[in-house]
Amino acid sequence: MATDVFGNNPSAALGALMTAGDGLDFSRTDNVTVSGNTVTFTGRSCSSFVGAAIADSHGVTVDNNAFSGADHAIQVDILSTGLHTSGNST
Repeated sequence: MATDVFGNNPSAALGALMTAGDGLDFSRTDNVTVSGNTVTFTGRSCSSFVGAAIADSHGVTVDNNAFSGADHAIQVDILSTGLHTSGNST
């Protein structure tokens, strides 16, 4: 069974989220699904922000999310594998 940021759900929609940093950060996670969320970036400074930052994670799905104001929808490091993304916007 996949685990999301809330614990035991196989997937989760966070709904609407406002952030002054990266929208979602996943580090060393397995089998996570992020789908159907709206993230609005506020408090822009000299920094660059991404909708979902993924590091050393495996089997992550990021689909159909709106990352309004982000520089990039997804940022993935070279250690991550099995990533599926589609339908994300900035």
